[in-house]
Amino acid sequence: MALPGIPYGGLRFPASVAAVTGEAASVGGPLVLVIGCLALALASLAANYRDNPEQDVRKKVRVILWGTVVGVVPGLLDRAVTNFTPYRTPTLTGMLHPAIAAILPLSFAYAVVEHRVLEIPFLLKRSARYLFMQRGCTLMLSVVSIGLTVVFASWFDPHLRADEEGGQSGSRRGDRIPAGRPPSRVRAFAWASE
Repeated sequence: MALPGIPYGGLRFPASVAAVTGEAASVGGPLVLVIGCLALALASLAANYRDNPEQDVRKKVRVILWGTVVGVVPGLLDRAVTNFTPYRTPTLTGMLHPAIAAILPLSFAYAVVEHRVLEIPFLLKRSARYLFMQRGCTLMLSVVSIGLTVVFASWFDPHLRADEEGGQSGSRRGDRIPAGRPPSRVRAFAWASE
């Protein structure tokens, strides 16, 4: 849904689905799916809060539930109203949604720090492990990239040296370089300094 929507700047069904369902369903369908998934996630959090008999767990889930409701629902309702009705929300309202959405991670942080949803030493260990894995993968990718560059350079080096010994860059292909035009390889620097 994301790839076919790149040229349009939003989610969209592929062209084959749009040919069957129509253009309006191709644009509105993915939004309905996203809204439905978010609504089901909120319903799952609410059910988890309602069905849990332990007061301590209910207190933790309540903080996360209300942070999610306050952080997600205003933007969700705005997108639904804007896309499925002719009503357009004011620009100021649209600018406030990212600020309101910041409440979601803040509620999770509050639940972790205040209500001990997850132990802080456990989180620090996991964060450090993630950081080392991320840096390790970056380092490994850099080493592999440099290694491949060295391998390709050593593979091309004999071919370039043969061109230098032949006296011209195009000697292997049998063509000559016209006067006044720089060669395309190693001799370009020598030509520029002449």
